Amino acid sequence: MRVGEALGIIRQHSSSGEGRRLHLVCGFTPMHLATFVRARACQRLHAPVELATGVYGDVADNLRLAAESPSDGAFVVLEWPDLDPRLGIRSGAGWTTAVGDDVTAALRGRLDVLQDLVTRLAGEMRVVVAGPTLPLPPMAYCLPVEAHKWTLNWKAALGRFIADVASISNVRVLDEEELARRSPASNRHDPKLELFTHFPFTTEHADVLAEAAIEALFPQTPRKGLITDLDNTLWHGILGEVGVDGVSWTLADHAQAHGLYQQLLASLAETGVLIGVASKNEPDIVGRAFGRTDLYLPESAVYPVEAGWGPKSESIGRILKAWNIAADAVVFIDDSPMELAEVAAAHAGITCLQFRGEDPGAVLDLIRTCRRLFGRSELTEEDRIRVQSLRAAPTAARQADASGNGAEFVAELDAEFTVTYSSSADDRRSFELLNKTNQFNLNGRRFTESEWRDHFRKPGAFRVAVGYQDRFGPLGRIAALLGHRSGDALSIDAWVLSCRAFSRQVEHHTLKSVFGRMNVPYVTLAYNRTDRNEPVRRFLAEIVNGSVGDGDQLVSVAEFDRRCPTLHGRVLEKSDE
Repeated sequence: MRVGEALGIIRQHSSSGEGRRLHLVCGFTPMHLATFVRARACQRLHAPVELATGVYGDVADNLRLAAESPSDGAFVVLEWPDLDPRLGIRSGAGWTTAVGDDVTAALRGRLDVLQDLVTRLAGEMRVVVAGPTLPLPPMAYCLPVEAHKWTLNWKAALGRFIADVASISNVRVLDEEELARRSPASNRHDPKLELFTHFPFTTEHADVLAEAAIEALFPQTPRKGLITDLDNTLWHGILGEVGVDGVSWTLADHAQAHGLYQQLLASLAETGVLIGVASKNEPDIVGRAFGRTDLYLPESAVYPVEAGWGPKSESIGRILKAWNIAADAVVFIDDSPMELAEVAAAHAGITCLQFRGEDPGAVLDLIRTCRRLFGRSELTEEDRIRVQSLRAAPTAARQADASGNGAEFVAELDAEFTVTYSSSADDRRSFELLNKTNQFNLNGRRFTESEWRDHFRKPGAFRVAVGYQDRFGPLGRIAALLGHRSGDALSIDAWVLSCRAFSRQVEHHTLKSVFGRMNVPYVTLAYNRTDRNEPVRRFLAEIVNGSVGDGDQLVSVAEFDRRCPTLHGRVLEKSDE
C-alpha cells in the first residue's frame, strides 16, 4: 500500500459509522506508520479510526498516556534508541568502550520500566508489541562478521524482555520471522528519513508493520473445522491399491511431507479445531488404517470419518451437519483439483486448498496458510474438550429420542452447573462467547475491547460465566451474562448460551441463580429480536407475564418461580473476586 492509497482509505471511512480509537506508542516521529495503521484499521473494522500518537521522543511517557485514555487497542513499536538513545544513529554520545559497557549496565533497568508500563497498559486494552525491527548501529570494534559481547548481551536482555511481555495477559508480540518474510531486513531502514525527520522506516516496512499489528489487534475469527482427504493427502499412496501397510508418511519412505501434514492436523485438533475425513474408500479399510499406531494423527482426534464412493460434497454435507457449523467456517484439503472444484461448487464459502505432496515447499506454504486460518492467541479448556463433546452428542440425542420425554431425559442427565460471579473484565472466554453466539443471544450486542472494559467500570457491574457437565461429559463454559445493579434494580445487559447446551435447563438455572445471589425482586432483560435469536424469545415467552416484544422485559422472581419447570441437577456457585 502507498501513502496516497492509505490516505484515500482513511477519507473513504471518515463518515461510515461509529468511530474506533487506537493508540500508536513509539519514540520516533510516527509519520507514515500512523497513516498506514489508521488505513489498515479502517479496512479491518469497516469504520473510521482515530489514532493517538502521544508526544515525540519518550516512549515510556507515551505508554503512560495511552493507559490513561483507554481505547480499542494499542500498538507499541520499540526500536533500539527507545531502549537507550545511544543505540541510534541520531546520538552523538560516541561509540567508545565506556559507552558500550554503560549501555549494557543500564539496559536491563530500562527494560524493567517498560515492562511495568506495558503491563499497566494491557490492563486497559489489547496491546501488540513489535521490535526492534531495525539493526543496531555498527558500534562494536570487532569485524562485522563477529558477534560482540555488547550486542550479544543487549539481544539477550531484549529476548528476556520480549518473552516476559508475551506472557502478560492481553499482550501479543509480533513474530520477527514472519515479519522477515513480509519485509526483508535490507528494505526496512531509511537512514536519511531518520536523520532528517526521526522517522526510521521505509514506507514498505511501515505498511508491513501496520498490517501485521492490525491483524494481531483485531484477528479474524478462526475457522472451526478442517476436512481432509486421505489418499495422497493424509498419507502417500492409494489405500485401496497398496493396502493398510502400504501407505506411508515418514522420512524413511520419502513421504515426510505427509507426515508434516499429519502433525499439523494433530496440533490443530489439540487447539480445538474439528478434524473430519471425506474419502473415496471402503469404510472398513479406512478404519483399519486409522488403527495403525504409528499415525501422527490419532484416531481420537478425528470425527467424523466419511468414507464411501459418493460425491465428496455429500460427505462434507454430512460432516457439516454433525458439527452443526456453516461451510464458511471450514477448510477442505484434497490433492485433486477436480474434487476441490466439486466441493466448492456445492458448499458456498468453504475454503478449498490443494495438497501437493510432491512439492515439500508447497506443503510448508499450505501449513502456514492453515496456521493463519486457524490461529488463535490462547487456548481454553473448551478448546480441549470440543471433539469429546461432539462425539458424545449423537449418543445423547439418540437417548433423548428413545426416552420420548424431554423432562425425563433431563432429569437423568446428572447435570452439574458451575455458576461463577465476578466484577472483573479478565475473562476472554466470556468475551468471545458474547461476540460469536447468535441463536441464544439476548439482543445480538457485540463488544469492542474498550466497551467490554467500560462495562465493568459501571457501579454495580458484574458478569456470570456458566460451566456445564453431565453423564455424557463436560461442555466447559457455555454461557455468559453481563449485568449491573443499582439498589434493588437489576439489569441484564447481555446474555448468551452456546447451542451445544440447548434443552438442558442452563438458562433456567442461570436466572434462578442470579435471583438468589442478588436477592432482588425482579430483573430487567435488555431484549431485542434479531434474525437468529428465536430461542431467546421462546425462553422469555415461558417466564414473562405477557407478550414478548422488542425492548426491556421485566421478570419478577415470583412470576419466574411460578412458571419455571422443575429443575434438575446440582448448582455450584463461585466467585472470581
